[in-house]
Amino acid sequence: MQVLKQKIDKHYRINMALDNLPVTVYDLLDEDQEYVRPGFELGYKEGGKYYINNHLVFNILVYMTHGEYTAAQAHPSLMDGIDTRRARKLSSLLHSASSSSPASLQAQLDTLPRSHLAQRRRLQDTPAAAAGGDDGTPTAQPGADEPYYMVVGFEVSPCSIARKAGEPLEDIICGLGDDSHVAPQEVVEGARIVYSYDVYWLDSRIKWTSRWDAYLRMPGGKVHWFSIATSLLVVLVMAVIVALILVRTVRRDLAKYEQLVIEGGNMDAREESGWKLVTGDVFRAPLKSKTLAVQVGSGVQILATSAVSMLLASLGFLSPAARGALLTTTMVLYVLLALLAGAAAVYCWGAMERSYNGWHSVCGMVAVYYPGIIMGIFTLLNLAIHSTGK
Repeated sequence: MQVLKQKIDKHYRINMALDNLPVTVYDLLDEDQEYVRPGFELGYKEGGKYYINNHLVFNILVYMTHGEYTAAQAHPSLMDGIDTRRARKLSSLLHSASSSSPASLQAQLDTLPRSHLAQRRRLQDTPAAAAGGDDGTPTAQPGADEPYYMVVGFEVSPCSIARKAGEPLEDIICGLGDDSHVAPQEVVEGARIVYSYDVYWLDSRIKWTSRWDAYLRMPGGKVHWFSIATSLLVVLVMAVIVALILVRTVRRDLAKYEQLVIEGGNMDAREESGWKLVTGDVFRAPLKSKTLAVQVGSGVQILATSAVSMLLASLGFLSPAARGALLTTTMVLYVLLALLAGAAAVYCWGAMERSYNGWHSVCGMVAVYYPGIIMGIFTLLNLAIHSTGK
């Protein structure tokens, strides 16, 4: 029970998935909310007591389609049979309209699926042509017109109910706060926690292609334009001051050199000072040129991996409907772009050393330097976490 209380204090959430859609406590049809957070709270704390959400009310949003399209996709020839059967049935109803009461005709029409009713107006003008006959047209398989439902949303309303095992739930309704007429399930030593759930299937206007829109909605944060403008102004002022100082110093030194040339002074005997003492160091390779080249190559690899992953995600190739697609793609790209990292490192190292002899060692360091460091860090972290028993 202490572990359960600690997890409630840390606001642990429970994540579930149905048809690859994560569960959420938010209303997926509410377009005014800024974002949708997956999962629901394990429990809550009120008045110094801990309560666990042991009853879940699931709302499964479904969008209706018809199985005829699934059947026709597998057997395209069935579409003619589906249309012929619809035409015969609707034509017989339209011909009997004159001898039937409006109420009985409407009752017969109500028994038809929506896909049948959609063709009623088109068949009213040409009932004879729609009637058709036994001309050998292939007939649809039984059940091809039955409606199919696709899951487009997964909502949950968690609540806490203190009850015994086997107790009926017909009269128990989860309320919010003071509206609840049942006692919540408190987390205490020796308590037997009974879990239960209700499931409601709700027709939704959300289409299959749009079922991830609510989950991908991003909160619109405030843009602090004043702070941005102030920071840019400070940076601009400091850059101008530094530029003025550098320009003044360089002009003064250049004027001194020009004066020496005009007077015919000995240029080699003049006293060097300031930045002129290191004028030749710009052409000298650094002490750790190979390490610097490896760092440059690894940076190019990470930058290229991030850029390509963001490009693929922005184009829609990495949909969240495919679990792990982003992580898998990033890892594969990182491995493939190792060629680019090796080329960049070798080029940088050769430019500094003015020679490409021994470039194999640079490529080897690119392959094992940073990946080896990261692998070592994660290994130590895993060992430390494993030693704690978590």
